[in-house]
Amino acid sequence: LAQEKDEKVRLRGQAGIHRKHHDDLKREMQKKQDAVKKEEEKNRLKEEKIVGLLKDKESNEKEIKERDKTITDKEMRIYDLKKQNQELQKFKFVLDYKIKELKAQIDPKTADIASMKTQTQAMDDELNDYIRRNKQLALDISQLQMKQRALQEEIKSQKRKLRDDLSLIKRFKIDMNECMDTISEPKMLKESIANVYRKYLQSETKKLDLDTDMQKEYNRQRDYLEKSVDSLKRKLEKDSQAHRIDNMRIMQENVSLIREINDLTREINALKHERTAEEVK
Repeated sequence: LAQEKDEKVRLRGQAGIHRKHHDDLKREMQKKQDAVKKEEEKNRLKEEKIVGLLKDKESNEKEIKERDKTITDKEMRIYDLKKQNQELQKFKFVLDYKIKELKAQIDPKTADIASMKTQTQAMDDELNDYIRRNKQLALDISQLQMKQRALQEEIKSQKRKLRDDLSLIKRFKIDMNECMDTISEPKMLKESIANVYRKYLQSETKKLDLDTDMQKEYNRQRDYLEKSVDSLKRKLEKDSQAHRIDNMRIMQENVSLIREINDLTREINALKHERTAEEVK
């Protein structure tokens, strides 16, 4: 019994040890399973990442191929541009030489144009002075014409007065002839002469004195105006002749200058056009 009891105790102890070991193994197994699940999750994530990386790799390889092609195309373009640049450098040397030649041709013509512009400006100033003098002359002529019209009106008035005076003289002669018819009768003759005196002389004495002063002033003004008109006509004819000669000379010089300026301008434009065409080439 004691031995069986000891054996039971020993077996119970071993069973406890086995249960504990079993529990430990079970817990260890659970840990292992958890660790396996974690590893499987990690592997799944890594596989997804690998798939994504493979896709990125394919995309990158495609992009690299496209970029390689682009780089190749650009290298070919650079090569072509270098060849063109070499050709342009050769052409530039020739063009620079031609530009120097064209500039040597243009510079003197530019100086000629500047000189011609100065001459044209001087002629314009001279023409403006001539126009100013013509305006002043036209003003003087206008004033004299006004005075001449006034003088003509005065002449017309004097002619009317002269006609009136002649008519008065004619009537006076008629009245005097009538007086002579009564020469044989002194009393009647005296009375007739007194009537003629009252009719003509008393009413006209003061007027005749005034008319005499007016006639003198009129004659003086007329002489002055006639002399002024004659002098102005002579001056006008002389100035007109001189101005006609100056105008013809200025017009001929202007036409010549304008023609030469136009020729130079066309030549310069042709040279510039040729230069631009060579630069474009």
